[in-house]
Amino acid sequence: MPYKFQGINGGFLLVSDFGSWCFLSEEEFREVNQHKLEKDSELFGRLKNSGMVIDKGNASKVIKDYRSLNQFLLQGPSLHIIVPTLRCNQECIYCHAKPLDEKNLDMDKKTAIKAMNFVFQTESPAVTIEFQGGEPLLAWDTVSFIVKEARSLNEKYEKKDLRITVVTNLTLMDEEKLDFLIKNRVSICASLDGPEKVHDANRKYLGGGPTYKDVIKRIEEIKGKYEKTEL
Repeated sequence: MPYKFQGINGGFLLVSDFGSWCFLSEEEFREVNQHKLEKDSELFGRLKNSGMVIDKGNASKVIKDYRSLNQFLLQGPSLHIIVPTLRCNQECIYCHAKPLDEKNLDMDKKTAIKAMNFVFQTESPAVTIEFQGGEPLLAWDTVSFIVKEARSLNEKYEKKDLRITVVTNLTLMDEEKLDFLIKNRVSICASLDGPEKVHDANRKYLGGGPTYKDVIKRIEEIKGKYEKTEL
């Protein structure tokens, strides 16, 4: 197989265009590079097992793996990122989000409808809609509208394997929003940067102030709610 290579710690990493890879010693790499491989050698067997070498014995497996690796080329997109707002109530050190007062950065209902019509044009049998931001919960009316619209379109026309998720800092979560998300089977992904010291260094409220304890409190509330809910 054609391959690319990179020297690492005295050895060589070989990677093929089919996604196969193998790590070789300097001596083994020399054998391969100079085309001195013996078919009954241990090295040939290792390269064959990894898919770096193809013969009649492993050709079908390599083709199957390659087809699986590039399956996305044979169908429409399955993951759709929806950004209902670029605004946020935090000012994280690495983020592009905008201040709370710039409401012209929120998605309107007309755009939301167009987005859903586009999403359901995909030929993929599975669709994931993921809300990102900004902080999506700042545009709650848009988020809840899209969730209901997506469920309705899927039931009416497509019958796809539909999954919906929201990526949120959790600080704006309340009981009403949580009940809606659980009822409509929306997965919740929380932004947590690690231990309190690390999280609070990275993720502060607008104007300053730590967020870690508020996030942990919300996580515990959500866990408790899910434990009491029959899904």
